[in-house]
Amino acid sequence: MDNNKTVLPILVVFILITIVGFYVAFDKIASLTTSLSNLELTQELKNKSGDTSSVSQGVNVLSANPIGGQQSATSTNTASQQSQSDLVAKISTAIIFDTNSSSALLPQASTTITIDNVSKMRDGTIRVEIKAFTNNASSYTAIAPNGLFLILDTDGNGEPASQINGEFKSMPPKSSVSGQIIFKPSSDRNSYIIQMGIGDDTKFYEFDFVKKSYKETIIG
Repeated sequence: MDNNKTVLPILVVFILITIVGFYVAFDKIASLTTSLSNLELTQELKNKSGDTSSVSQGVNVLSANPIGGQQSATSTNTASQQSQSDLVAKISTAIIFDTNSSSALLPQASTTITIDNVSKMRDGTIRVEIKAFTNNASSYTAIAPNGLFLILDTDGNGEPASQINGEFKSMPPKSSVSGQIIFKPSSDRNSYIIQMGIGDDTKFYEFDFVKKSYKETIIG
């Protein structure tokens, strides 16, 4: 009789430990499944948005060969080399300024703009690499780069960008958006003045593509 009284509590404890262990294992499996699902969803969203991070790192991409249905490895290094061969000069900068986001999306918020570099290509194109930081935004915001960047002609008149690359019309909060402001000036020169900012915060920078340098300047 005493043995039964001793065995019964041990059996109950064993059953409880088994149940707890089962729930812990189940919770771990569920967490792992959720993580895998999130990873697959993230990869799917990247694929749909045309993510090219692997391309930018120089990873070979397999492209289908219509003859015989075979696949051939096409290195993106060739495209990169061609882009570099078209480059006259690239000037890294430490330019940064703040501006209000566009009224196209409300509420407006202060947006920080940084200029990574300014490049000149052999065809005379000027490329301004920028990043917009939306740390102060509480919802999606927008900026209008055409109003923030102008390149000046020889008479001092502003010429707008011919092309804007980047999702600046709908920027998520607490994030950054990268892009390019592309100018095709009316005349080919070794130095250009680019107007940045708007209103009282407008500044002018002169870029010398022979000396590969830049400086802030005053107009008027």
